[in-house]
Amino acid sequence: MNKNVKLLGITAMLSMTFAACSNDELVESYQGEEISFTTRVTTRATETKLENLESFYVYADAPNYNMFLDKVQATKKEPGKAIYTLPDNKYWPSGVKQFNFWAYGPCNLELKEGEPQINTTSQTFSDFTPKAKGEDQQDFVVAYTEAERDKVPGMAVPLTFHHALSQVEIIANCPDADKNIYIKGAWIVNVKKSGTLSFSKEVGENGNYMQWNAGSSKTQYGVEFEKDAAKVVAKAVENNIKGTTLIGNSNNNSGLMLVPQTTNELKFTTVGEGDSKVVTGDDGTYILILCRIEAIHDGANHDGDDTTVKVEGNRHIHQLFPINPTSSFVQEQYGYTCVPVALNWTPGKKYIYNLEFCGHESGGGIYPAEIPAGLPSSPDGGDIIKDLPKGKYPGDLVLDNPITFTVGVAEWTPADKDEDTPMN
Repeated sequence: MNKNVKLLGITAMLSMTFAACSNDELVESYQGEEISFTTRVTTRATETKLENLESFYVYADAPNYNMFLDKVQATKKEPGKAIYTLPDNKYWPSGVKQFNFWAYGPCNLELKEGEPQINTTSQTFSDFTPKAKGEDQQDFVVAYTEAERDKVPGMAVPLTFHHALSQVEIIANCPDADKNIYIKGAWIVNVKKSGTLSFSKEVGENGNYMQWNAGSSKTQYGVEFEKDAAKVVAKAVENNIKGTTLIGNSNNNSGLMLVPQTTNELKFTTVGEGDSKVVTGDDGTYILILCRIEAIHDGANHDGDDTTVKVEGNRHIHQLFPINPTSSFVQEQYGYTCVPVALNWTPGKKYIYNLEFCGHESGGGIYPAEIPAGLPSSPDGGDIIKDLPKGKYPGDLVLDNPITFTVGVAEWTPADKDEDTPMN
């Protein structure tokens, strides 16, 4: 009898034995009728798929039995090949026909609350919390199926893995050739930072068996670019390019992996008027950008006394944002602007936020109500203008128009649907 467990291509031949039943007696098994699995991941995501899934855990039960498979590890046998082995042969028990199977991977998944609670009555991952930095976050996949032994073709139980998290990317572009946009950081703010994932025996709208219950505590995720490494936002009119990736789609950061959730967008409340006017923001979600915006004009001479201008060869450059209180041009200055956005994230989906600066109907966004704790107050060698100009309040436009954006939704592949979403 072959004692190895094999996964060839997408077919996982998993040999299994069954542990004791509820009265701790050994279950008689049919020697020769090994359980096997046909296994696949539902998307072509590079984060976790059969080629890079080194190992996963399997659980199983049956009516009137305890967990006869309790965190049994299937491990890749040879590098570069989709062949997995289990530590011992596992067989179908006699007298039992109906089974439930649960699985998750990879096995090196770090869980804040330790082991998942998977037993005959409950199957949950409690208080799952993605790490603060995108490059440290982990994608993971889960599977559930109910199998009837006599109806499983070739005794191979089909296990379909689904991505448990939502992936987020942020891309910026500028269609105006006469504008320079430099970005020092990008964050998505007031995101629910943790949640509990439960298996469900009812298939969901996305074809998976998951239910997420996001927590109430909120945080922000994003990235600050290093000194002298500001992102220069690509001009869409040049080379017909899509834009500059701020978060996602790079070798060391393929997008944030966050808890699926629904949130409301940032909204503002105004109290009083005149000198007593106060504007505050609620806990709605928004994209926060630390950036600098410049306008380029032909000619070395500029009429007027505007000192926020720099002459560069046969052209001059205006500093549009941030507004310097000393009315001077300072190349290293940056300011915060934001884009309110409501979230409706589901597992296994990639959400690509395409931000447009300074287009035909787009501008530089709006002033945020406050800067969350932990975000940079002064980049190395530079300066951040956080105080609002006189007469400006949170929610006011930074320039003449907001930043407009579209949201692409995809199965962790290039977006197959774009939805125009209003900015304000």
